[in-house]
Amino acid sequence: MAIKQGEELSIHYTSPMLGTMARRSRVRKNWFFDCCCPRCRDPSEMGTLLSALVCQACRREGRQGHLLPALPLDPACPWSCSEQGCSGGESAGSVLSLVTGLEAELEAASSRLEQLQEVLVSWQALLHPQHYLAMLGKRKLLAGLHLCPGQDQGREVLQQRVDLAEESLKVFGVLEPGYTLLMGRMLQYRNGPKMLLAKMDLEEGKMTKAQFMAETASAMRNIRLATKCFEHS
Repeated sequence: MAIKQGEELSIHYTSPMLGTMARRSRVRKNWFFDCCCPRCRDPSEMGTLLSALVCQACRREGRQGHLLPALPLDPACPWSCSEQGCSGGESAGSVLSLVTGLEAELEAASSRLEQLQEVLVSWQALLHPQHYLAMLGKRKLLAGLHLCPGQDQGREVLQQRVDLAEESLKVFGVLEPGYTLLMGRMLQYRNGPKMLLAKMDLEEGKMTKAQFMAETASAMRNIRLATKCFEHS
């Protein structure tokens, strides 16, 4: 990634895939300081909403509000709704208790793909789709689906694999830009099912031969990019 002359360089002390509450807690415990970087100061975590919860008050009324920490540098601060005029909210203790329980639920479900799918569906009522636990569950699901023979998977599952990989690329491309291991892995996970879908479209007359060749060329570029990511990680 491009770096401007005189720009400050920094490094993350823990995984950028964690939400602010979990990330700052680990930094404080292991390195004995409180991080105050731009991401930690931003309730939305640079627009990714990696810690956002579904506002239950909004959900009951059919709105799309989500809860974020009012003052993210204060671990005891209340969480309030993003919707103007909504009084919904949770205490920091309630949020921590919820997240701790969901972490245990994810750990218990990680060994079975069907159970993992069910957990992710049930979490839609609790977590924003880009909450870090939901994203972790999706990466586990994607890794499991990647191990299954692609030719045995239908169009719906193949598209799901593509969508899951692209979501991770979009979210973590903001939080950890550059040639990262995650980027390489997601490009790798996306390439196979994307080409199988293109082959299906070609055979079904939904794609021309020229379009298929363009998809093939794009896949080759992604392979080279993924290789570059692995070399730089």
